[in-house]
Amino acid sequence: MRAMAQLMGFYNERVESIRAFIKADSLPLLEKVDGTVVAILPLDYLAWTQRSANKEKSISEAIRKIPGIKGKELLVIGTVDSRARKVLETAGWTIQEKFAQRILQEIMIKNVVK
Repeated sequence: MRAMAQLMGFYNERVESIRAFIKADSLPLLEKVDGTVVAILPLDYLAWTQRSANKEKSISEAIRKIPGIKGKELLVIGTVDSRARKVLETAGWTIQEKFAQRILQEIMIKNVVK
């Protein structure tokens, strides 16, 4: 949870300002101004298992009940297996892998330039 909170802070500071924090099936998510929900998961690898299928279903059901939501993004610090990617994209998720790597590289470049 600490890693997730830190990544949310990085997202808000360095990627895009958020409108609100929301909760879907006990998972903290970000809501962007455009109505997109952003889930940031500190996972090295996301495989499609029964547990991940159940979790996605319950999160998506909770998101559908929130007025004004227009999209879903999933940011993972590692990678997503091909089956998980296919199922998640079919469920409406836009996926970005190696999220933290991009942010850390950006931070390193900015600090080296100074």
